[in-house]
Amino acid sequence: MEISRFTSEDLHKIGPLKPEGWPDIIPDFEFYVLSPFCFPIKVCLDGELVGIGTSILFENSAWLAHIIVASHSRNKGIVRP
Repeated sequence: MEISRFTSEDLHKIGPLKPEGWPDIIPDFEFYVLSPFCFPIKVCLDGELVGIGTSILFENSAWLAHIIVASHSRNKGIVRP
């Protein structure tokens, strides 16, 4: 498993991760990549993108947002420490 920074070059890869019924997530991740207070990451297994998410830091607060794991990779410990 490889965890690394999500970049604008990854935007075209996230379409298949979008959960059913959600709107397009690409604009949100485009915002995260361009914002200095957002820190998007990606998780790859054997070269395949299987997870994405971001942390958002603002003043004295922090959030985790858009934590998404590919349906075929769920319940396999990808988001566990």
